[in-house]
Amino acid sequence: MIGPSRPDPLGVTYDDEDGRHTIIRAAIDVGPRFSPVWAIPTAFASHSCASHREDKMANYYGVARTNYFAVVDQALFADFCDRWGVEAIADDGDPALVGFLCTGNDDGFPVGYRDEDGDLVEADIAAALAPLLVEGYIAVGMESGHEAFRYVAGVAWAVNSRGEVRSVTLDDIYDQARALGSHVTEAVY
Repeated sequence: MIGPSRPDPLGVTYDDEDGRHTIIRAAIDVGPRFSPVWAIPTAFASHSCASHREDKMANYYGVARTNYFAVVDQALFADFCDRWGVEAIADDGDPALVGFLCTGNDDGFPVGYRDEDGDLVEADIAAALAPLLVEGYIAVGMESGHEAFRYVAGVAWAVNSRGEVRSVTLDDIYDQARALGSHVTEAVY
């Protein structure tokens, strides 16, 4: 059994017997504890790919950013960015509008932050951001990434100051595709 290069809350496993890679992902609950970085619900997929047999492990490479939004306190937003390890940005046209980029790693949105002792505290970045938003402003986060050619993942979420979240994933296309015909396979191996 060959495991992924990082812990994966979706339960991705790779079975490399006979050069066959099997990817199994479990759907997750996208509720109040929404974790946008791994909100990629998908079913079972399996494919034998001889050209990738030598590549037994791959790293996930993701990029993520937000739109621009107004916050109730610029200093609190700066603290938020420091705590979560994200880079604060401001709109060139209106510096009062801010956002952030995930530049500290290749993982996309962080799944938590480090406490005073350096321990990882798993938390939802959208939920943590919500109380900082000015009423009426919506923060939109977008992430995309890939693990070699095994899969391409993407998620977008929107959160308001009340903590209400809406999200979509690239995998949502499969529901739309099934409306077009009965033979839909997933773009994974």
